[in-house]
Amino acid sequence: MSTNAWIQIGIFFALLLLAVKPLGTYMAAVYQGKFSRFDGWIYRILGVNPLQEQSWQQYASHWLWLHALGFSAVLGILMTQQWHPWNPQGLAPLPFHTAFNIASSFATNTNWQNSLVSGYFLEKTCKSFQVNNIPGIPPGTI
Repeated sequence: MSTNAWIQIGIFFALLLLAVKPLGTYMAAVYQGKFSRFDGWIYRILGVNPLQEQSWQQYASHWLWLHALGFSAVLGILMTQQWHPWNPQGLAPLPFHTAFNIASSFATNTNWQNSLVSGYFLEKTCKSFQVNNIPGIPPGTI
C-alpha cells in the first residue's frame, strides 16, 4: 500500500477514537431515556413520543414514510446530477425510467441496480449517497 493509503487509514482511526467518548456518552444517555434538546426538537417535528411504544399501525406508517423519503431522495439526486457541485465531467441526468428503477431497487433492497447503471455514468454525489446511505435503511427498519 502507498504512503497516502496508510495516512488515510491512520486519520480514519484517529477520528474514530476521538468520536468514541462523545458518541458513547450520547448513546448511554439515550438508552437511559435522557434526550437532548436536539432530540426533543426532532421528536416534536415528527410527532413522536419517545417514551411511548408505537402500535403496529404507527410503526408501519413511519416505515412507509421513511422509505418514501429515501426513494424520493435517490430519485431526485439521480435526476439532478448535472447540477451537483462534484460533477466536473458535466454528466447528464439519468432518464426517468432508469432513475426510477435504481431508486426503487435501493428502496426495496433488491440490489439489482448494477445491471441498470451499465451504460450510464453517475457522478460522485450520486454514488456516495446511494452506496453509503440507502442500502442500510431497509434492513435496519425491518
